[in-house]
Amino acid sequence: MEVKLDLNFDQVIELIKQLPASQLAKLKMELSDSFLKKKSKKDLSKLQDFLLNAPVMSDEQFEVYQKRRKELSKWRIFPQEAL
Repeated sequence: MEVKLDLNFDQVIELIKQLPASQLAKLKMELSDSFLKKKSKKDLSKLQDFLLNAPVMSDEQFEVYQKRRKELSKWRIFPQEAL
């Protein structure tokens, strides 16, 4: 049998505060870092998931990008007399 309750966060905290010390320790173990990490991964939006799993540049590609960016910056700069 399953019972679902509609409790807000403050109500859950108040219920947790009523637990005896032994059950608080057990709850703390259940809510370990690995559980929280798994839970937070499920909560990622599609955009966050895409960004975290998107391809990245290699060091070589980044150096080429930096060189090309520098070249374009030189090309776009106007002499002071023209302003």
